[in-house]
Amino acid sequence: MGQAKLVWVARLILALELFILIPVSMVSSQQPLIHYYGDFSNANSMVWSTSNSPYAKQWINDGRYHILVECPDYQTCVVANGPEFANFRLDVDTFVGSCPADNEYGILFRFAQGDSCYAFIISADGYIKLSKRLNGGWVTLVPRKRCYTVKLGQASNHLTVIADGPRLSCYVNSGKVLEISDYSFAQGRIGVVAAVDQYTGFQIAFDNVTVRSLAK
Repeated sequence: MGQAKLVWVARLILALELFILIPVSMVSSQQPLIHYYGDFSNANSMVWSTSNSPYAKQWINDGRYHILVECPDYQTCVVANGPEFANFRLDVDTFVGSCPADNEYGILFRFAQGDSCYAFIISADGYIKLSKRLNGGWVTLVPRKRCYTVKLGQASNHLTVIADGPRLSCYVNSGKVLEISDYSFAQGRIGVVAAVDQYTGFQIAFDNVTVRSLAK
């Protein structure tokens, strides 16, 4: 987003037990395991950081993780404290609250040291893109393009990323919208992102963050 400021809201917590590991009874060895599930029922979560600044706010309320962006030309990213994941399926429910123009939101994955990661981004006016952060800057992998499976405006959208080695597949509301191969990052943590251009007051909420193993 041009010269957008970037804030990584993350605290390093070494205790991996802060992530909720949920055992799943398997009907067969082919079914995936759930490695993490976050429904934000705990307002004092140690996995997802909260903050309050003149630029952006992050808080947990009513079982959702909320971000409010209050500064123009601003992007805020929140990285979950916990283990890294390599090959996985990541699902996130999103809920747009206040919705000025020029907004973007989505999910981060394979976040590693040096602020390196991938970002699958959608917007409330129906666009998507895939980027990676490398050497302190964003690199576009799939340019911003129209996506008709995105529900517009103040709506909810279900986002999915499947990372299988270098192959990255992204879905919106169960429809595949892009697939690409990239060898930059093999594993990392997960997170969420929200941004605006010139209009402020954008509010987005996230829920049901789920990381599963890939089906064999």
